[in-house]
This record gives sequence, C-alpha cells and structure tokens, in this order.
Amino acid sequence: RADAAGAASLLRRLRPIDRVALVTFSASAQVVVPSTQANPEAVERAIRVLSDIQADGNTNLFGGWELARRELRQEPGVQSRLLVLSDGIANSGETNPRVIASAVTDARERGVRTSTLGVGADFEETLMSAISRSGGGNAWFADVPRRIGELVAVELGEALDVVHRSVRLVVDAPEGCVVRCLNRFDSQRRGSRTVIDLGAMVSRQQLELAVELRFAPGEEGRRAEVRVHLEVDGQSTAPSIAEFTVATNAENDRMLRDPHVVRVVARALAASARLESLEFNRQGEFRRAREVLRSLAERIWRWSEGNDELEGLARELEHDAEALSERRSSMELKQRHYSSEAVSRSREPSGRRR
Repeated sequence: RADAAGAASLLRRLRPIDRVALVTFSASAQVVVPSTQANPEAVERAIRVLSDIQADGNTNLFGGWELARRELRQEPGVQSRLLVLSDGIANSGETNPRVIASAVTDARERGVRTSTLGVGADFEETLMSAISRSGGGNAWFADVPRRIGELVAVELGEALDVVHRSVRLVVDAPEGCVVRCLNRFDSQRRGSRTVIDLGAMVSRQQLELAVELRFAPGEEGRRAEVRVHLEVDGQSTAPSIAEFTVATNAENDRMLRDPHVVRVVARALAASARLESLEFNRQGEFRRAREVLRSLAERIWRWSEGNDELEGLARELEHDAEALSERRSSMELKQRHYSSEAVSRSREPSGRRR
C-alpha cells in the first residue's frame, strides 16, 4: 500500500504531454497499465489499478524492468526514464547481478536511464545501487514508507529539470596509461579513450569527480599528453590538454599539491572506502571493515597539513571504523550505504543534487 501511494504521488505530478506505463513484478511480471498519455482520466484509471495490487512475497525485479523498458517510447528529443521501486530481494527470474547490469547498461546506451528506489530493510541495496549506476540514473532509499512520495517527487522533479540528457567525460590517454574514475560512475575503455558516463545533468547542478592516471614507467624527462573533453547530448566540446613529465620521486614529492584537488580526491576515496567497509561488515568480516577505514584515515591525516575539512574527514573515518568493527542493523547499513553512494556520485548525502 505504501508503494502504491508513492506511485500514485508520481502519477499526479505528470503532465498531459508526458507518457506513463506501470509494471508490477512478483513471481512473474505484468504490464498493468500500458504506455499511455498522462491525461487526468488516464492517471485516475492507473491509480485505481494500483489500489488493487497485492504483494505475494516474490520479486522478479529484472522481469519487471524488462517489461517496463519495452513499454517506453524512444523518440528523438524525448527523455525516457525508468524508476524501479522495490521493498524485497530479487528472488525470481534473472537474479545474476552481472546479467542485469549488462542489460541496464545496454538500455542506457540506447537512451533509457534507470533510477531505483529501495524501501524498508528487506531489499538488496548493492544490487539496486548497481542497477542505478549502470543505468545512469539515481539511487534513492526510503527508510520509512511515508518518504516514498517525497523521493518520487524529487526523482520526477529532476527528470523534468534536465538540461542535458547525456553527459560523458572522455579521457584520451597515451598507450600504457591506466585511467580510473575514483567516483562511482560507470566507465568504459574504448581504445585509447576512457568514457565516463555522468548521466543526465539538471539545471544548476554542480558535479565534481576525481580521475586517477597511472602512466607506464619511462625515462626521466619524457612527456605524456592527455586530452579531456565532454560529450554533451552527442556533441563534443573542445578538448583540454594536460601535459605530464616523468620525474624522480624526490622531484615529485617537492611539487605543490592543489588543495582543492586533494579535497575532491579524499572525498571520493572516503565514499568508496565506506562502501567497501559496509560490505565487509555485512559479511561479518569486522576486522577488515575497520582496517579499510583506518588505513584511509591515516593517509588523509598525512595529506591534511592543517586543512580543517581534511582533518574532519579523517576523524569521521576513524569514528566509522570503530562503528563498523561490530555488527550493525540492516537499516543502519542501508542508511550508510545510500549516503556513501550519493557522495561518491558528487551528490549530497541525502541523494539530492549539489
């Protein structure tokens, strides 16, 4: 009933020029409202259908996603977004995370973005977050049913406020250079290029990410050029060029670090370390959960050099290390997971855009 109320809230915020389809998934999946224009009459019919839906304990999540994808009309200039709302563990139909992620990624490449909304304490947050990340969408968590309507409204608000449907950062590096995005955005290597999918961009949204470059060993003084540009709705911006020079360790250590870059890197690493620590805690490996965070805290202390933000982050990691060195409740793990997942995508801990 809480899920139905959240979906009804979404329906009533749609405009007549929008289209909507509703799919339910339990042991099997079925289209309960085929794709239709969201005029007032159609919306009320859909809400009446929602009120009759009954849960049966099974969750064919992928089957539901697949049916919903087929219902979407993909037309030039039309934004297609799929929202998966679930309060249960995927236990029916296809449940292999890699298979699901591959299908969601393929849909994203074809212009369909997938967001997820997990409800309560009984769903698999790692799978739901992976789906949203592969789908180039958002990951939301409603710890209590009454928050469903609020988060659905935020998701719809962002969808209606999109200024660029697809933004990608492209890093063109020389042979032998390994490129890694430290934030949790989906990325693919295509020849010399690494393409990082940043998803849709919303009006006034600020996004920061850290990219690590690891060059192959070379002679001192050798130079390497890296070109970076954006692909915005299929159009490429002019490239920015960064030049790197092979230096000795001593020369490298004497170089001044940009404090802003250090802070962005530290935040990205902290979010990833927290997610890794949560997974260890979930598996009962409490010592490893603690050490992941303590190790990074020590590194950030070395980088801080009196910077208040970095010192504060190091203290938070030390505090989290102690907290995760013992078993935590399922609800707390989910709250921590979604907060870290959001920060890793350059969002506020609540998941809202910066």
